[in-house]
Amino acid sequence: MVQQFAQKAFIVRGDHILMVRKSSEDPHNPLRWEVPGGRMLFGEDIDDHIKREVFEETGIGVNPGKPFHVWQWVMHGPGEPPDQGTQVVALARKCSPTSFQISTDGRDESDHLDLAKWIPIEKLLSLDLIPSLRPAAEIFFSNWEKSQHVHPVRRLRVWFGSLSGLSRRTAGISAGKRPRRSGGPKKSSASSIQEV
Repeated sequence: MVQQFAQKAFIVRGDHILMVRKSSEDPHNPLRWEVPGGRMLFGEDIDDHIKREVFEETGIGVNPGKPFHVWQWVMHGPGEPPDQGTQVVALARKCSPTSFQISTDGRDESDHLDLAKWIPIEKLLSLDLIPSLRPAAEIFFSNWEKSQHVHPVRRLRVWFGSLSGLSRRTAGISAGKRPRRSGGPKKSSASSIQEV
């Protein structure tokens, strides 16, 4: 069995996510949706890898963000026995776009993609997703949904992957300093917020 490493980019622009659709000629998942990404080349840097994959498939530049999910799947070629095939370990990362114009100029025919499109995040799980992507998509959607129910300023901090900017007052409380308010320390809800 061959083992490979892959990355998938969940690229967010406002309340939209960039999705790509498999073509009707795809041998495994025709006309199903996924996010840009693919398998790493030998010796490739991890950030350079995801940037390359996204650019090849969509023409868009990205800033790679933090990983939020690791998962795996097994692929079998035609007629391959169950104990053979390719095991893929994948990392899902939330990325921010540095450009927005979609282009198919760098697309490899072996990717079997026919469309790239910005889709409202709220519609993500209703798409006909490739089965191997669904676990990561569900976690991404759950975290995104939770981020919609917090204060807008805190939502931005969570969305961009940084809770370190919480107020000095909160930092002082966690360091054991007495708060200035007479009602005691205000309970922080930061621990219940998950990063997306």
